Amino acid sequence: MLTSATARYLRVSPRKVRRLLRLIQGLGVPRAQAVLGQILAGAGRHVRRVLKSAVASAAQKGHPGTDDLFVAKAVADEGPMWKRQRAAAMGRGVTIRKRTCHLRIELDVGKGKIARGR
Repeated sequence: MLTSATARYLRVSPRKVRRLLRLIQGLGVPRAQAVLGQILAGAGRHVRRVLKSAVASAAQKGHPGTDDLFVAKAVADEGPMWKRQRAAAMGRGVTIRKRTCHLRIELDVGKGKIARGR
């Protein structure tokens, strides 16, 4: 691992973020940025921001350019849930779980996956 970036307490479900992370896992940074640029999902904005931060961190550590960097690891873990109550039938209350996630992207030097087969 050359560098990593983390975003914590994102107000998006980890399941939605993991769908996007599977697309960029193992790709080179320029290709991953191109893939994320085409994504319309709301979670894509968060993933792009963390990837950009990881690239900036690599530059801060003295690594020139992004051509030989690839996404070594991308993880979306569950954060704390916000619990809210909603009125239900017959005077009951139903718990609504508003999920959060912690997003971590690690970059490394190398080729990554050459072709994805898509």
